[in-house]
Amino acid sequence: MPDFASIFTNLQPYLGYLIFGVLVALLITPLIGKLALYIGAVDLPAHLRNRGDKTTERRIHDTITPKLAGLVLATPVILILLFNNGLHNIPWGVIAGGALMLVVGIIDDKFELSGKQQLAMQAVAAALVVLSGLSISFVQVGGIRLDFAQFSTSLGLDPLLIPGIITILWIVALINFIGWSDGVDGVHGALTIIATLTMWFIATRVEGLPSSILVLVALILGSNLGFYPYNLFPAKIFYAGSGTNVNGFFLAVGSILVTAKLETAVILLGLPIFDALLVIALRTKANPEVLKNPLKILAISDRNHLHHRLLDVGYSKPTVLLIELSLMLILCFIALFVSGLESATALPLVGSLTLVVIAFSVISIGKKKAERIKLQAELEEKSKPQIEVKFVEHKEDSNEKFTY
Repeated sequence: MPDFASIFTNLQPYLGYLIFGVLVALLITPLIGKLALYIGAVDLPAHLRNRGDKTTERRIHDTITPKLAGLVLATPVILILLFNNGLHNIPWGVIAGGALMLVVGIIDDKFELSGKQQLAMQAVAAALVVLSGLSISFVQVGGIRLDFAQFSTSLGLDPLLIPGIITILWIVALINFIGWSDGVDGVHGALTIIATLTMWFIATRVEGLPSSILVLVALILGSNLGFYPYNLFPAKIFYAGSGTNVNGFFLAVGSILVTAKLETAVILLGLPIFDALLVIALRTKANPEVLKNPLKILAISDRNHLHHRLLDVGYSKPTVLLIELSLMLILCFIALFVSGLESATALPLVGSLTLVVIAFSVISIGKKKAERIKLQAELEEKSKPQIEVKFVEHKEDSNEKFTY
């Protein structure tokens, strides 16, 4: 059982950074929202989009909503970089990659970049992280250690090549997987806050971890907490591309910096990971041409995400938030428990994945039942006798007289 008393004691030196992030985000979010409206960085509802827009099916909001949340999330970090040395030990690639993701996200908020363009920039940001010396050199699952550096050397390759490739794939995948959770007001923020808070707790238990990493986690957590009230239903501003890019990049890199075992990171981010993998599988099944060109999967718009499935079952947006929040809390508590074990078995990982699979299965059954009820209602409506109404033009007779 995690010792929460010692965890909170270890976090006390960093509470100031957390509060700073909260206050900055609370104060500047309305200003950033007005800036977004001024420059046209907004998300249009389905009824205001062009007929050829392939994303209208998943648009569930009804009003024009500003974006640019990434500026809100990044501002506390930028201010600390400029006026405080609390982040001096962070690898330069993390700062450079995060800045690139912010810029790309802002451009996407305004001009809506293609999936290929975003994927290319995400790969560049991940490569910057690797070039700065941060990579996944090994993973440990259920007490079994897989050394990628040694495997690379055994193949006669540079020992950093395979770890570098795996790190780039991990970062790019998580940026997209976590970004896909931004479909219902408050869901993406809730998942990010819970995962970041858990990561902050885990960081206090890692020996020799630089204090600057705890500062960075505190700032990102604080900025999300300060921004979150504006994103709750009905959202006054969306995370959108810039916000999900910043959060996704941070969580991907943070999982490398903070968690020592792959199973901890997978459990911690299990919900968005499993959701994304399921969506990819369903899109591939429905669109076999994706097998020839995998990048086409980025251009497909459907309603297979967890939040869409819950909405289709009939749950309200606040209820969808509560369901996903509950699942994420359970997974993060398991991840926190596993992080304190010197040699954890694979049982927590298997148990967590089983929980997620059961949850998705129940939701899938409910969605199919809702679809059958809807189809039955449509058939019953069609089977009802139809009353045909015809309009017959009446020609007025000049000799006709009216009695009043």
